[in-house]
Amino acid sequence: METTRRNKIVALYPGGFKPPHVGHFLSAKYLENYPNINEIRVIISPQERTDKSGKIIVSAKQSLAIWNIFLNGNNKIKATISASPSPVREVYDLMKQMSSGDTLLFLKGEKETDEDKRFQRAEEWAKKNNLNINVKQVITKVSHEFQNISASFLRELIANNKMNEFMTFLPKHLSSEDKQRIWGDTY
Repeated sequence: METTRRNKIVALYPGGFKPPHVGHFLSAKYLENYPNINEIRVIISPQERTDKSGKIIVSAKQSLAIWNIFLNGNNKIKATISASPSPVREVYDLMKQMSSGDTLLFLKGEKETDEDKRFQRAEEWAKKNNLNINVKQVITKVSHEFQNISASFLRELIANNKMNEFMTFLPKHLSSEDKQRIWGDTY
């Protein structure tokens, strides 16, 4: 009796995430209920980011540690640091490893503009390279209260020692201890 392989559906969410915040987290969580999805992978850029003064530096390692706190106990979403200088480049490398018939979902935040072409060329590239995979963009829906958050804004809060305000931009499911660990990891 021959068994057939079921095609995989993998979602990739590449970005800087220096530091990640509730909007990033909710975007990743948005796909958990997507039908038949096998894996959601957050791909963190290896590049450091600083606040405007250059005083505060948030590294990929710090970002990964924060994502791991956000995702504690979640088996469907995994965070990794990109092996490539660009997490988008890593997405293209991962596309080459997929099997014929698999589906790749690019997770894109609702606030990202139509001018953001990082993902639009992926489907064309997959066809040109005869990968025979389905490539789709998924625009995440995030509550209006979190739409204007940015990691650069959070870096400025850290630089200005505004811990209480910073904490309001972390996921609600975190304990006070988790939030303190995150503050300690970034400041």
